[in-house]
Amino acid sequence: MRLLIIILFLIISSNGIADTKIVSAHLTNISTRAYVADNLENLITGFIISGSDPLQLVARAIGQGLNNFGIPSKLNPLFGVFTYPLYKIIDANDNWENTNSLAVNKLKQLKLNPPNYNDAASILSVSPSAYTVETKPNGHINFDIGLVELFELPDTNSNSRLINLSTRSFVGNGLKKQIAGFGITGTGTLKLVIRAIGQGLIYQGIITNLDPILQIYTYPNHELIVENDNWDSSELET
Repeated sequence: MRLLIIILFLIISSNGIADTKIVSAHLTNISTRAYVADNLENLITGFIISGSDPLQLVARAIGQGLNNFGIPSKLNPLFGVFTYPLYKIIDANDNWENTNSLAVNKLKQLKLNPPNYNDAASILSVSPSAYTVETKPNGHINFDIGLVELFELPDTNSNSRLINLSTRSFVGNGLKKQIAGFGITGTGTLKLVIRAIGQGLIYQGIITNLDPILQIYTYPNHELIVENDNWDSSELET
């Protein structure tokens, strides 16, 4: 089994709150593209929100819509959003147009409506805490490439922010690589820690023989910023 967790942390101050006194830069979009199948090969995405106010997010799971961007996929994704660690479901979606009409209209207004009817999406209002999004193939068939995305919606009245993303998925070669993306908005510089965990998952009771290589690129120019194979064999900070 070749499983990987990739984790993106925002560097926080000693009191556990993201330091926004000097810079306004913050994460506004995080995503992961990976192979999606049943059981241990479900795509499991975790995220953490800091602050004290509710935060509005759009969560999307794109399968067959990837064909619009030249990535072949027959995946019909189904996702659920859960609290962590209590694992209480707070939302779920199969086909995004099957949600309520207000949410459908808002997704269209925000231009965040998925490209295919079979893709999934939800608008969430969540309090600061930890959550997971579990994405799997609807009907346990048509395993393929999927993309899970979280978009923070602008709200000048909220002091809460996305500060962490983690995704566990199957990892292979070619289109079965795991690709995580993130967007930063604001001014100043944001310091992040990015980790790719393979064989270390054994300490969480998950057996995998994966030896990951982490490469970080700009988008859309695809310029390599830094890469790492074994974390303690090179200078990590850039």
